Amino acid sequence: ADFYSRQNASLPPLITRAALYEQAGLGTAATYTGTVEQNQKLLQSLQAKLGCFVQISTTSPTTPNASAAQSSSTTAPDNTSNLPTAAQLAARLAPVAFTVSYPTEGMFRYVGDYGNTILKRVGTTIYDFTIADPTFVPNIQAQGNAGVQAQFAIAYLNQNYGINWNSLPQYNPGDLQSQYQPALTALGLAPGQRLTFTHLTDFKQFLALGTNNAAGAQTATIN
Repeated sequence: ADFYSRQNASLPPLITRAALYEQAGLGTAATYTGTVEQNQKLLQSLQAKLGCFVQISTTSPTTPNASAAQSSSTTAPDNTSNLPTAAQLAARLAPVAFTVSYPTEGMFRYVGDYGNTILKRVGTTIYDFTIADPTFVPNIQAQGNAGVQAQFAIAYLNQNYGINWNSLPQYNPGDLQSQYQPALTALGLAPGQRLTFTHLTDFKQFLALGTNNAAGAQTATIN
């Protein structure tokens, strides 16, 4: 806090420092509680990024006379020009808003998946099932390469179960697995709750869980 006050900046809130702590590679935001040790590490990281260092130099006499001997000492030069300004600190410490998106309960697919997996959210659990699999689609291995097999599986899913895989909403797996607590809280999960992931090998079990409608979207902007 003293460091920020000297720069005419207020101490950022805990959630902001937690995000910076994780961005600096010092640990996860969830483990940041604002201890002295954590704050010291975070401050050192910010100083390193901003070039804020106090360098110590040593001068030695070139002649053995008294005046030179008196000037021989370890000195700390004035490096205040290297310190960040209040505006620079504010820009560095100000939280950057971002939006997270999770599916509501129902079926969806991953962004970039060409026809391999179908997913469903039920409560706080994400279930996935591999549709491009010979135990689910008869004769799929005789259809050629992986891309052709995936299209064959999509057609099989539509013809036999009435599920149009191509029309399902798409979600980024990275967003689903980020588990950023403020985002989860904003989306209605209780403190400490997390999304869990379960792979199923029985499609009848997959269908029996929750709703078989397409998932909707939940979004939240985190500051």
